[in-house]
Amino acid sequence: MASTSGVLANVRVAYATGSPHTWRKLEQLSDCKVPTLEADDVETTTYGQSYKRRIPGLKDVNDLELTFLRDPTLSTAPYQNALFDYNANGTELWWRVEIHSDPDSTVDLWEAYEFQGRVASFEPSAEIGDADRLMSKIRFSGTSYVRYYPMASAIGA
Repeated sequence: MASTSGVLANVRVAYATGSPHTWRKLEQLSDCKVPTLEADDVETTTYGQSYKRRIPGLKDVNDLELTFLRDPTLSTAPYQNALFDYNANGTELWWRVEIHSDPDSTVDLWEAYEFQGRVASFEPSAEIGDADRLMSKIRFSGTSYVRYYPMASAIGA
């Protein structure tokens, strides 16, 4: 879900440090790869069967991958900059990703995903002739990965 203008308008990502959640919306998000579920493959074939039989096993939640237009100024991007400290300290956070269900519609509904995770990487980069970027990966560390059907945004504008 990359942006051509620099900042994504149809995806919102936020974190909360505790419950009840006070969502902190990440600033200058330019790309977001939403985590997916992937189940292990467990073979359950028994003697006498002609075909291998498989069932789904434990599920893996892939990393949430985020790319930002880098803003190192604490006053204008406090939540983006806090990711460094959360990475250094191994802090577990609540994460919420919201995707606009129909960006062309006048109805403002957002499909959402929530989970607990830790900041696995904080990677600022500066390339010649390009805007400064920050890439960060969020690694699942909880016990559930929840999808919410389209509803009003809990993160806000």
